Amino acid sequence: MADPSSELMMEVLRRIQADIADMKADMREVRGGLGAIERGQAQIEVRLADVSSRMDRRDEIIERILRRLELIEQPH
Repeated sequence: MADPSSELMMEVLRRIQADIADMKADMREVRGGLGAIERGQAQIEVRLADVSSRMDRRDEIIERILRRLELIEQPH
């Protein structure tokens, strides 16, 4: 028959092993969520860059219009 202290130690080790397995599963879930957040952030950055580019083009168009209307000085 096994020693009671050995059985107790094995039970404690089994519980620790089960807790570690649960933590690993939780970490996989957290990593998946983090990946989704990172993808969302990347999409926002791409959209922001697109908006910035569009605004730059609008600025150039407005500047050309103002020059044609002679509302600003012509560059030398």
